[in-house]
Amino acid sequence: ATLCIISQMINITNDSHYQIHCIPHSECPQNTFRSVAGTTEKDVECSPLTVCDEDEYQSKAPAPTSDRECTDVTVCSGINVEVVAPTPKSDRECAQPTP
Repeated sequence: ATLCIISQMINITNDSHYQIHCIPHSECPQNTFRSVAGTTEKDVECSPLTVCDEDEYQSKAPAPTSDRECTDVTVCSGINVEVVAPTPKSDRECAQPTP
């Protein structure tokens, strides 16, 4: 019997004779993450990375096995004013104006 390691799956060919081979799981392409782990019977599943909207910033970076997380940018309220502008990877900072 053929045993595959955890990062491989079984590939059965039936050309001139029945053969079982272990092949590596697929790599997820750029701008995707591995949303479902592969098994010896099934390849990995990849999902597209979330894209943050203009009024959001990336609060958690993506990893090979997890999606990016986005959070709404803070809106300065009351007498608070923006002291640090938001970026795609950081929130807006607000403070009371100095006299």
